[in-house]
Formats: sequence, structure tokens, C-alpha cells
Amino acid sequence: MPKPIIKGVVRVLRPTKYELLWKGARSQENQTRLDALLLTGLRYVEAQRLQQNEEWLDGRFIHIPEYAQKKVKRQQRGRWIRLSDKGRTIVRYFFKTKPLPSWSGWSHNLER
Repeated sequence: MPKPIIKGVVRVLRPTKYELLWKGARSQENQTRLDALLLTGLRYVEAQRLQQNEEWLDGRFIHIPEYAQKKVKRQQRGRWIRLSDKGRTIVRYFFKTKPLPSWSGWSHNLER
């Protein structure tokens, strides 16, 4: 069994581990959320805000405006995220799911 990949305090999932996590999500809604987070590369809070601002999606790109960054000490310029074909498909379904739960709720769901 290969050693886990650790970057700082974050564990990077190998494809097989991601597939196990995806299958464990059971409901199609949670699988869609998981895919959307992976394929967009958005932070969890950004994904929550994206669900509320569908106009940020511009065809093949997601535009995260500068004001969407709520951290007081850190200023990040707005950024553009290019989506793959699969990413564009998943994001369309992502907008149709219920709003993402709080971070602690999502984390608890993943642990189950």
C-alpha cells in the first residue's frame, strides 16, 4: 500500500481513495457536490458563495470577484477558473443541488 501524500496539514487523495470517498457519499447530490469541489478547485466558502451567485459562471470560466474574499487580513485579487468539459457539466448540476451545508456539517457527512 503506497504511503499517503501529506502537504503541510493537508492529505492529498489518490484517485482510488477519491473513488472510495465518492462511492461512500451515496446520494447523487453529495457526489455532485464532491465532484464540483474537485473539478473547480474552489475553497469551500467560495463554492458556497458560487451557489448563491450563478452569474459568476461565464461559459467555460468561473469569475470569483475580489469582494468575494471575506478575510480581513488577506486581500486576494479576483480570479478566473477555467473549467474542463466535465467541470462545466458538473457545475450546472451543482447549481441545482441544495445549498452546501456548513463546513462542520459537510465534514461530518464525509466522515459518515
